[in-house]
Amino acid sequence: MRTREQLFPYQRAAVRFIKEKKRCALFVDPGLGKTAITLTALCDLVDAMECGRTLILAPPQVSRKVWNEELSKWAHLRGKSYVILRGTPKKRRELLARPACLHIMSMELLPWLLKELGGDVPRVVKVLGGEVREVDGGYALVDEIGGEKPLAAGDVVKTPDGHLLRVEVGRLAKARAKTAMKYEAGDDIKVQGSGWKAPDHVPYDAIVVDESSKVKSSSTNRWRALKGLAFGVEYFVELTGTPSANSYEDLWSQIYVLDGGQRLGGNISAFRERWFHPSFDGHGYTLKGWAAKIIEERISDIVFTLREEDYGDLPPRMYNHKMLEFDEATKKKYNKFERTYILKLAEDKKLIARDGAAITTKLLQLASGVVYNEEDAGRVEYDFHRLKLDALVDLFDEYSGQPLLVAYEFKSDVRRILAAIKGSELFDGSPAMEDRWNAGQIPLMLAHRKSAAHGLNLQFGGNNVVWYTLTYSLEDYIQLNKRLHRKGQTKPVMIHHLIVEGTIDEDVVAALKSKDNMQEALLNALKKRIEKYVH
Repeated sequence: MRTREQLFPYQRAAVRFIKEKKRCALFVDPGLGKTAITLTALCDLVDAMECGRTLILAPPQVSRKVWNEELSKWAHLRGKSYVILRGTPKKRRELLARPACLHIMSMELLPWLLKELGGDVPRVVKVLGGEVREVDGGYALVDEIGGEKPLAAGDVVKTPDGHLLRVEVGRLAKARAKTAMKYEAGDDIKVQGSGWKAPDHVPYDAIVVDESSKVKSSSTNRWRALKGLAFGVEYFVELTGTPSANSYEDLWSQIYVLDGGQRLGGNISAFRERWFHPSFDGHGYTLKGWAAKIIEERISDIVFTLREEDYGDLPPRMYNHKMLEFDEATKKKYNKFERTYILKLAEDKKLIARDGAAITTKLLQLASGVVYNEEDAGRVEYDFHRLKLDALVDLFDEYSGQPLLVAYEFKSDVRRILAAIKGSELFDGSPAMEDRWNAGQIPLMLAHRKSAAHGLNLQFGGNNVVWYTLTYSLEDYIQLNKRLHRKGQTKPVMIHHLIVEGTIDEDVVAALKSKDNMQEALLNALKKRIEKYVH
């Protein structure tokens, strides 16, 4: 078991920073011990009777296993009580009532917690069909056969996420007209009197947000709920290794819940107007050339930064671009597919991210070897080529005896790889499978960037990551690579990219290298491909 004396000097400095600043962010590269740092600071505050109960918010998988496991590894942290808030609403309510130093919870449950503590969240009615009419001062839903069903208190309706909700207020928030209002099936209607409201009292002295990049968007429900709790506590600590992987725009929401807008402004619109230019197509924003330095200076007093190159003492990380080339026949077929998608996109007067993302997905599918066609009856997969599959088989043979962690994007990737490589397995997120990987018992493990980007320690099972299908998300890319390149890794880590020449793969690699805003990189790449075919 580790002792407090084994904390590194930079970790001790970070502990002091948290205790002195009270509301701060640790932008710490994965693998440098931010969990141990934060727990040490919190336990010191508890022992000094300056802090009572703490709420720890983390991605789902991290909340289930990382924090409680870290408590058991250090002698000075043992004995601190904790509760993991999970299970059914009834079970979570029972756990919430238990006295403990630490309440650990998935940040996805923030709206539930806000309401449970006496706050409020918007209540939304899902329209199942027909129209809504004003009836005696209230509103009634008119179904397809002409019957009217008033929306009264006590009615059970569907929310946008598919959960059942009992309407607590009969009236609706806003009418589209004074008489009959036509709604399409699937429309959302906000119930009057509901909205985001902070509780009168927050029963915590501290809140920790692990992987605060997950609350980088102020338009999400989890951020709005967090805002309702953030200013009811004295200590508020954010932890992430990728605070602005895609854009400096990501910083506003993370800093706001620390200082209420003191450093970067009171709302996201003002922040964008001051520090960014609207993008050339009117969608998204580009940082002004002089702004980065000033933003960094403004937040430097409440941000503690640790970079792996300064403190990590890690083995080197190397990159292998495995370039693959179509034969002439396949190249013609790819170009035909690409031209069809691109020209269809070019017909629109304005390129927007929604359409751009859809086309990008199609092109990534083509580059990886299988394309989906949703326009057919059902969802049909077309096996297009085997370049990447054959290249992965070659890598597996080349590294025989050395496990490979393979990042996939599409279900078709999984289907083909499991069939082609004996012993390959799909990561199921369980601790048992993580242990088997670290014991060297899995020769090839498939992991999706979203399910394996946070909270996993895979450095003991291998030192090779293979990106079968690449991603524009720099945050996901960095975080998944850090599952292997972290403390405890004893070998150089090799990051392999399977890149098909002349395809969107090359655009993605260039975007990751330049650290462009994800959305900007995506749209810029598509515009170049449009020019290839329309000029």
